[in-house]
Amino acid sequence: MANHGPSEAVPSAKQLVFLAMMATVVAVIVFLCGVMVGRGVPARPVAVRVATEAAQGGAGMGGLGVPEIAPDPEAEPGSAINALSYFDRLSSIDPAPETLVAPAAAGSFVVQVTALRSADDARTVEAELVAKGYPAFVVDPTPGAPVAVFRVRVGPYAERGAAEMVRDRLATEEPFTPFVIQP
Repeated sequence: MANHGPSEAVPSAKQLVFLAMMATVVAVIVFLCGVMVGRGVPARPVAVRVATEAAQGGAGMGGLGVPEIAPDPEAEPGSAINALSYFDRLSSIDPAPETLVAPAAAGSFVVQVTALRSADDARTVEAELVAKGYPAFVVDPTPGAPVAVFRVRVGPYAERGAAEMVRDRLATEEPFTPFVIQP
């Protein structure tokens, strides 16, 4: 009897069907995991398209595939999504005009009494402090802040020592934990 060398095992039809079924099951599991991960991602309200044109003056930069976000026609004119200009500012040759905000005047101090989420509650605290002789005022929340907080403050005072005296008096007379800040 002649030995013809090692022979390879050929899978049967049942084994091939089993292998195909297992590959299908694995593909379904991977798909379902992707769906579960995608549930936590918010939907983007704007269309995203790929810019294939080079920036002006960018020799050799053509076809980079830089994503470009189109303005949302349904968004209100002052919407943050339409105000995204960082890419435009970087790709521009001319410098973008910047508005500088002057720092607070040196030597002006205020006492922050409390910060509340309700405008009515903040106005009530302000009215109570004004009735007791404090120069109280409410600072409205900053536009675009994730949480609207109304800050009740007393002042301003030219010297930190005067603001600290008012802070100590408020801490003993009122149910707050005030602190001195320099806005």
